[in-house]
Amino acid sequence: MIEMYRKATDRAFVFPGLLGSIILLAVVIPQPAKSFDKTTATNCDKYASARQDEERVSKAVEDEEIDIDRAINACLSAVQIVPENPRNHFHLARVYFAMGKKDEGLSELKVASDLGYGVATYYLGTISEVEHLGSGQLQIEAVELYKQAIRQKNQYAKYRLGLLLQNNWENESDLKQAFDLFESAAINGVDDALVSLAESYRYGRGVPRSEEKMVYYLKRYRISSPDFANFLLGTFYLADNSFNKNIEKSFYYLGILAENQEEAGYGTMLNHIFTEKKYSNLKTLWRLVRLQKK
Repeated sequence: MIEMYRKATDRAFVFPGLLGSIILLAVVIPQPAKSFDKTTATNCDKYASARQDEERVSKAVEDEEIDIDRAINACLSAVQIVPENPRNHFHLARVYFAMGKKDEGLSELKVASDLGYGVATYYLGTISEVEHLGSGQLQIEAVELYKQAIRQKNQYAKYRLGLLLQNNWENESDLKQAFDLFESAAINGVDDALVSLAESYRYGRGVPRSEEKMVYYLKRYRISSPDFANFLLGTFYLADNSFNKNIEKSFYYLGILAENQEEAGYGTMLNHIFTEKKYSNLKTLWRLVRLQKK
């Protein structure tokens, strides 16, 4: 485009007046975007759709589950056939990352982001965040990318931006803004934001401390991630900074977790959590707690 513009201006100089203006306008006036089908799933969608992509039209595939051989052929073909579709570029980027081709992946993400695809911009933000991890400063590039992704209607970017603000807060307004972002993300289906809301109420970050609301959000989180939610609830009631340290409640939630795991779960995770000698026989105590609940 830059080269075309230079040639057009050269010609406008050689042929001044109306002819030069027509030539210049013919080049610089943007053409209408080509229309394409946004709703029909392709093989590229089938093999490389992401969980964080609210615009996906196929079941999400986790990074480690991408069938590289099938996905690379399908997505290269999709990009070649419909290069105007940012979803194709985003999927191809995921495949390249799965192949270990970071430069190619970044290039495709930037194309998708420039075409207005929010999840691609979100991915660029997470990459920037990881690359600057431990810098001890608010990551300006990641923040701007997340803000751009939010403008492009990506909800996961609200969650990540909230975490950055919460972890690098300078005043109470940062914590309140982080809470508002978590709340909006949770309303729009980002389940991980429920944990951040619970922790906000646990520690009083941007809102007054509330055990009731903390438990409420973790119980909502149990719908999608029961094991981790039970772990968080169980360990919370063991902590010295909890609202009310409660061994029985702790065992209730951790016991449910262990009950859903292999028998080894009792001897590994739970025995590491509880250090009190009188609670060393976890399996026996858990049975007593369960009997009390019936």
